[in-house]
Amino acid sequence: MGLLLSALALLPVQWLQMVDVRHGYAVRGNYPGYRLVRTSDGGRTWTDVTPGKGTVHPSGAATTVGRTIVFGTQRGPRTFAVERSDDGGRTWRMSQPFTDPRGLGIGPPDVVDARHLFVAVDQGAAAGSSGESLWASSDGGSTWRFVSRTGFSVTRPGQLPFGCDKNGYGFATPSVGWATAFCAGGRPFVYRTDDGGRTWQKASLPGLRSCQCNVVPPRFFGRRLGVIAVTGTVARLYWTHDGGSTWRATLPPVAGIVGAVATPGWGTAWLITRTGIVRTVDEGATWQKAPLPFGAGAYRLDAVDGRTAFAFGPSLLETVDGGRHWRGLRTYPACPLQEPDTLHDGSSVLVPPGARSVVLCRYGYELAQSARITGNAVVLLTNELDALPPLSRGIGCPVSLDSVLATFRYRHGAPHTVRIDRSGCSAATNGRVLRHATLPVLERLTRILQPTTLLRPCAGTQLGISVRTQGENTSAWIGVTVQNRGGRCTATRVPVTVTVPGSALTMHVSGTLEHGGTQLLVAHWSNWCGSTVAIRVVVEAGSALAEAPVRPLPVCLQHGQPARLSASH
Repeated sequence: MGLLLSALALLPVQWLQMVDVRHGYAVRGNYPGYRLVRTSDGGRTWTDVTPGKGTVHPSGAATTVGRTIVFGTQRGPRTFAVERSDDGGRTWRMSQPFTDPRGLGIGPPDVVDARHLFVAVDQGAAAGSSGESLWASSDGGSTWRFVSRTGFSVTRPGQLPFGCDKNGYGFATPSVGWATAFCAGGRPFVYRTDDGGRTWQKASLPGLRSCQCNVVPPRFFGRRLGVIAVTGTVARLYWTHDGGSTWRATLPPVAGIVGAVATPGWGTAWLITRTGIVRTVDEGATWQKAPLPFGAGAYRLDAVDGRTAFAFGPSLLETVDGGRHWRGLRTYPACPLQEPDTLHDGSSVLVPPGARSVVLCRYGYELAQSARITGNAVVLLTNELDALPPLSRGIGCPVSLDSVLATFRYRHGAPHTVRIDRSGCSAATNGRVLRHATLPVLERLTRILQPTTLLRPCAGTQLGISVRTQGENTSAWIGVTVQNRGGRCTATRVPVTVTVPGSALTMHVSGTLEHGGTQLLVAHWSNWCGSTVAIRVVVEAGSALAEAPVRPLPVCLQHGQPARLSASH
């Protein structure tokens, strides 16, 4: 039997796909501890169906076709495999592992039919460009063969270029497919293959010339019907009735940047903008609009049909009327549905007076704590927040990964949400007014959000760690995941030591950790000017030790200067 989870335990959701209004799958957690979960009651409860009692994890999003689920998994350095279930996650089989000498990660497989599948392997990224290799299977995913690889310094005829950030492939048949990417400027990235991905030719979409846009891999409904979405500063949908030989453009009635897009069935599409949702059920001939009750940047979208869709991010939401109304599917029904960037009134105060209650929800990489206050405590918190000093807009603030969303609710009128960052610049904002969150206010919030039960400290023996490295511009990105393998506990500045040649750095884990809960610590290493042979990162936390090679190597910027190892947060 799988483990039954509440909707809250599903967070953070990295990927969600509902097969119909009741049945669906999701990937939750943080790398490398992803879990695959299933629902049969429309997202109210979830069952953990991760294979092998958790010994094998998805490496990201999965692909579902009916009761068939496939996902890529990393078996070791540069070694990958694909897991497949044809009975909704009850039984699984794993492909023969395959090795890519340049591989850093594996994406979700593209299922053309029961026998033919394709999958992309990440080859690294730098400065808005990335590389991929393409692998194919013709036996249902049991074995995989190398097909082609992106060029790097030199692009040969028929090879995909290194430029632009790749986002995968979409195949209409085992021979005909498209490669797409996000480009920061210039001509959009669209390439076509007619020989199963061995060679590629630059393609074009009608009326799309130069833009800062993301071309989403096409989705096909059979061999002839398909759709390509273009998002970013340009929003268009392209439809084909002949397997991609020709494409017809439709322009959604939106202004500004378009983010998430979902195409659940032929002729149907949903798009999220910063101000609302637009959708079509007739290939773009007509469009319907609905307001957006949550922060566009905080949620992604999975649509089931033209009326039912799910949004996932800080919480899991559902609409059954085309986006006009949404309801939350989570065990903390009081936590807010909208980020403060959706506030558009002309108020010059941080918090309007007269609130009857306040809901506090503290987020890190997931919802960590919540509390509800009423009475005089509401007035006191309102006055303290409005007395905060201004925060200069000219200051450069690092991104905070520990924040509190305070939702003030009123007898009449809409609720107001204030975001208070507990790190970085300690900013407090309602989307328009920006203040500096002083230490007394942060301490008050901490006291309110303290757990009501006393938790034992996390023992060093119950912490597990893993480390992953990847090149990022001129430095190496070092990601350390600390996982609680024991019972629920509290960590108070538990030291985690990261060591590379000539440098050592101590970072700390703090906060409440559920069983299986994780925290991610990130460091950057650059300016290594020594030998490039067998350089490894060594990480220690309590009694746990992990190590990994640094790939690719950081760039030597200044000879004679020491290497720089610094915490990102």
